[in-house]
Formats: sequence, structure tokens, C-alpha cells
Amino acid sequence: IGTHDWYRLGANHLINVQQPRDGSWSAGGLASSIEINTAFGLLFLSKGRRPVVFGKYQYTEQDQRWDLHPTGVHYLTREIESAWQMILNWQTVRASTATVNDLNEAPVLFISGQQAIDLNDKQKQALKEYIEQGGFIFAEACQGDGCGDAAAFDQSFRALLKELFPESNLEVLAADHPIWTANYPLKPNPDWPVLGLQACCRTSVVYCQRNLSCYWELDRPSFKPKIPESIATDVTFCRQLGINVAAYATGRELLEKLDRPKVSDKDFVALEGRMLVLPKLDHSGGADEAPNAWRNLLTELQRQTDLRLLTEKRIVGAQTGQLDDFPFLFLHGRNRFQWSSDERAVLRQHLKTDGFLFADSICASKDFADALRRELLAIWPEGKWVTLPASHPIWSARFGSDLQQVTMRIPDASAPRGFREQTGPPIMEGFEIDGRVAALLSPFDLSCALENATGNQCHGYTRRDAMRIGINVVLYHLLRDEE
Repeated sequence: IGTHDWYRLGANHLINVQQPRDGSWSAGGLASSIEINTAFGLLFLSKGRRPVVFGKYQYTEQDQRWDLHPTGVHYLTREIESAWQMILNWQTVRASTATVNDLNEAPVLFISGQQAIDLNDKQKQALKEYIEQGGFIFAEACQGDGCGDAAAFDQSFRALLKELFPESNLEVLAADHPIWTANYPLKPNPDWPVLGLQACCRTSVVYCQRNLSCYWELDRPSFKPKIPESIATDVTFCRQLGINVAAYATGRELLEKLDRPKVSDKDFVALEGRMLVLPKLDHSGGADEAPNAWRNLLTELQRQTDLRLLTEKRIVGAQTGQLDDFPFLFLHGRNRFQWSSDERAVLRQHLKTDGFLFADSICASKDFADALRRELLAIWPEGKWVTLPASHPIWSARFGSDLQQVTMRIPDASAPRGFREQTGPPIMEGFEIDGRVAALLSPFDLSCALENATGNQCHGYTRRDAMRIGINVVLYHLLRDEE
């Protein structure tokens, strides 16, 4: 309501005035009965336990062009509840006041319209950061089906995406894309052209160039008996497509509203005392393709320990003098790369002086993993790559968590959610120099999960286990000399 987050303020007030003796709320205010006040207090608080699946993006306050089919998302959410056997919710997000944290409360941001979208720079930046934090945009053009022409919306939405993600393009979703099998087995329908945009390790934007919410509005108990069979088929397709998109975007892993991850308002750039700086290493194979993955890991590590860490992004190159203050370097990427002879010499000196590299192959990229294996052998021909055994101390609780059992997701279009899971110890390769592990490579994805991208399509670990693996690796390097 305006700039006030009414639910959080109300919940905070209710918790503060709740009676510690029996959990009730005293009589007074609108009710003279303890029982009535307690009932309404519990009803209010229980709403916070309902995970939000959709946030409807209100990009204008002058009219309703952002919400031409007001109950469409409502009825789709009810259908998702039935399909997933979960209690869910949706909410409206006002673009004029929404922060990244506000956007993050909904894993799927629904944008709809017919007229052009006109956002200011602050709103555009919030959308970009929302995607980078693992958010997902589901958009539709209210085209046809009695709604008229949506060319203005289409043109402005495409321009918005090109501005936010200039290196990515909207492309038709291929028939083997996981969205088509995320919940129901569907085939692309030429009457509903569906496009996707790759950003931050996965398809982060899905755009349908024809009405969906119009058909979601028809998908209600009172209407269904009256719908002609020909239209009923379209209603079913639109419902199942909407549920599939939600399943792909969330992996059906929905957090309670107040548990959505938060973005720090500022970096720790002026802490007193010793501060650790663990930067990313630059290269030409996509050194910053998952821009928030490493920062998210450092933020969680700082929360769990008393370490003082610089969490602002720091990328350093393999140039003389650039690595002297950074014994620990993180690098990840998606493409093949090659360092120059001068860069190799700098990295050889770095490894010689007890430097340590921690690498992650974004989306389990074989090109990146092969390039790193080749480069380290070129830098240090006497070294060798080995697979770390499950008994290696790095996986013990001594360095954070006991990691004998972690969960890996393997893409599988025939599986119910587009992937199957297997458990076991982490799979990690070590580069040994004179018996010392000088570098670690995860050939399976960590970064997509660390970006908060639930339900990502990469061959890699769940977000929880990716975080645990990363923390163990960092603490292993920091504490191993104490063994």
C-alpha cells in the first residue's frame, strides 16, 4: 500500500502483541473476544505460509492495460494448486515502487498487455537484477481472440529485452525444450507461438505472442460446462502450457513468501580489520556469465561464519602484479578459452607460491572444462589431473558440511520435471602439483544453482548442495594448513 509492505508490517505487529503465555491475542480493537481476535490473527499470519508463484507486473498506474484479463492468473494459480497438491498464491507487483527484493518474492513475474511498455531506468535495472538473481519473466501479448492488435506491446517488449540482455535473442522454443515436458507432455502449437530468451544459465524469459490469460479466465468451474468442445481444447492447452512454464521456472520448489532470498543493499567495502578478498579470474570463455553466483556463495559463507569477506564483484586478470594479494581465485565459464604465454607465466608463478584455483563449468560445459584441463597442463606440465575420492577430507564436516550424499540433477526430457536426480558424493577433479591440490574443477554445474535459479536445466547440483560444496572448498583452502 503505497511504499508500505503491509503484510510484513502487520505480521510484525501481531507477533509483537501476541500473548507469550498461550499464544492468544487479547480482546480489544475491532473485537471484544479473545477467541475472535486470535482467530483473525492466525488467519492473517497463515497467508505468509502460502508460497507465491506469480507476481503480476503493474507497469502503469494510469489504466488497466497491464491487466486486461484480471482473473486469468488467479484461476491458473488455482489449477497449479490442484496439479501440484500445494497451497499457493499470487500477488501484484507495482513497477513504480518495486525493489529487487519485492520482485524476488515471486519466482515468476507475469507481464501482459497490448499497448507499449514504458519503463524508466530504475525499473529496467530492477528487472535485470531480478533475472540475474534467478527470477523468471513470463509474458504474453494480448493479441487476437477479440482483444485486437498487440503490435505495440510486442515491439516494446522485444526492445526491452534487447536493452537488458543485448547478447541474447528471443528464439522459438525447440520441440525438445524442457518446458514442453516440465509437467504435461505438450507439443509446440503454431497457434500459440512461444519464444524464449537465454540469460543467466537458462531460459529466463518465455514470451507467448497470443492471449493465454483470456483462456485461463474461462478455466473456472462455472464456465467449463458451457464451453464448446473446440474452445475447451484451447483452454486445456493454455492451462497446461501455463503450468508447464511455472514448473520449469520453479522446479516446483517454492519458498514461503517471507523466505525469498534477499539482495544486500550494499557491499561490505569499509569493514575494519582483516577482510578476505576472493576474486574471480578473467578469461575469454565467459568469465562472468553467471554474474551473481560467486557473490551469493560468499554472502552465505559470511552468514555462516565469522569471516569478513568482500562481497562486491572483483574480477582480476592474469597480469604481472595483479594476483599477488589473492591466493584464492575462482573462475567459471561456458566456452573454450586460452591464456597467452604471458598469462600462463603469471599463473605458473601464482600456483608455485601456493596459489589455489577453484573452477566451475557453467551448465556442465565440456568446452570450458576441457580448456581448463588443457591450460593447467600447459602451465604446469609436471602436474596431473585426478578425481577426488569420496574419502577426501574436503567433503568432511571439518570444512563445513558432511558431503557424502549430495543431489545432482541430470536433464531428462522423459522425466516428470525435465530432469532426474541421483545422489552420491560430489564429483570433483583436482590438479596436483608435487602432491598438493593446487586447483579444483567441478565438471558439473554449480553456478546456475548458486544464481538462485530453481529448476534450471543444467546438469549439476541443487542450489543447497552447490552452496555446501562451494563453502567446503573455500574453508578447505583457508583451514587446511591447520591440519
